[in-house]
Amino acid sequence: MHKAIVVFEVEGGSDKYFDGHRKDTMPIVNAIKAKGWHAEVVYFRPEWADDIFDYVTANFDAYISRVNPGNIPGGEEGYFALLARLDYEGIVGMSTPVEMMAYGAKDALVKLRETELVPSDTYAYYEPEDFHANFPVSLSYGERVLKQNRGSTGSGIWRVQIVDKDLAASVEPGTALPLDTKIKCTEAVDNHTEIRELGEFMDFCDQYVLGRNGMLVDMRFMPRIVE
Repeated sequence: MHKAIVVFEVEGGSDKYFDGHRKDTMPIVNAIKAKGWHAEVVYFRPEWADDIFDYVTANFDAYISRVNPGNIPGGEEGYFALLARLDYEGIVGMSTPVEMMAYGAKDALVKLRETELVPSDTYAYYEPEDFHANFPVSLSYGERVLKQNRGSTGSGIWRVQIVDKDLAASVEPGTALPLDTKIKCTEAVDNHTEIRELGEFMDFCDQYVLGRNGMLVDMRFMPRIVE
């Protein structure tokens, strides 16, 4: 046993602090060292995958992944492939790709919609056609939030409201809104707001559904509790 743990990160991304790390990375590293183990940060790049594999298998017992899937250069497949190889070689993963996909996927919200934790009118879209068919209807019930499956920085998470207050108040719930309906879209990553047409915005959001592990969750907007 090497008594050593590597912490994986990627360079850049809005989840980084001024030192180039996620805010909890160095506290994790320092806590491991305080227990008498060695710990260090290694940045992942696809072109370094083989060298990282050799370095980690020769010097470490386990890894901790502090990588936001939305920030991985070249996409998550190469990174997950590296972690799978390390797991096969006996390097303990925290967490493994299988665990990340199981626990990190936002459709877990849909699986909980029959409980008191999640509103019952919460949907997951795996195909653009389903999204385009249902979202104009779900929006007729009130403000909605769309969440892409990848990442945790707020990128691709949109609060959607009907701009015309009279229309919002008069529309019959369950009625599909016209595609030229003006909507106010606020992205959680930086709270910037865009005024768009419903149809055009849905076309824009297709990018979140397409591709490997693509998906959109559509749920009721839940106002913050005022303290």
